[in-house]
Amino acid sequence: MRMDAGLNGDLDRIPQLAWLLFLKAFDDLERQHESRIAQQIAIPPPYRWRDWVGPSATPRTGNELLRFVNDDLLPRLRALQGGAGDPRSTIAAVFKETSNTMLSGDLLRDVADLIDTVDFASDADVHTMAALYESMLMELRDAAGDSGEFYTPRPVIEFIVEHVSPRPHDVIDPAAGTGGFLVEALKHVANGAGPSFDRAELDARIRGIEKKSLPFLLGVMNLVLHGVEQPALKGETPY
Repeated sequence: MRMDAGLNGDLDRIPQLAWLLFLKAFDDLERQHESRIAQQIAIPPPYRWRDWVGPSATPRTGNELLRFVNDDLLPRLRALQGGAGDPRSTIAAVFKETSNTMLSGDLLRDVADLIDTVDFASDADVHTMAALYESMLMELRDAAGDSGEFYTPRPVIEFIVEHVSPRPHDVIDPAAGTGGFLVEALKHVANGAGPSFDRAELDARIRGIEKKSLPFLLGVMNLVLHGVEQPALKGETPY
């Protein structure tokens, strides 16, 4: 990504990587659901990750890949529609102001092929990606120092969540940013839960609001990496 002329520093690279990771993670989760129950696919062919990346995908690279991503894929994702709780509405919100900033279709293909090696059905891979993502958010916090953004350090988040000690129905953040407080609140509630704890019910109760497109995108990705399959995050958008 450092070789691409369209990416200038972490403030460009990290959002680009985030939306690519999001599509791969979402596709892996949908594959798991397909094996369990029949359900409507949120992203239809040929726009699923598996349709344009991977060994069975339509082979595209260079300018052909750029045209597909910029003129077909991203507009289609922005146009998805669904009601409350429908993953299509979350995807549309994530991609509302998301764009591809890479100028080389060949390099974009290389990045996508590398991301395709991550298996979001594997606990080990997800754990590794979550740790990597935490370090990326720290780099983004440092890179954004002069742009008016503030990313709360993880130890501060942990300290606050520990002392607030949220309960399951309290996992709400009206200024969610990249989702750090929601992730820590989720961990806190899960760690203190009893034998009757229902993780799916807790995930459904998570609520966050973030109006800026970049933190919103990173927040959704942050929650996905920490096991929340369909984050109800709003911005004018909901996590």
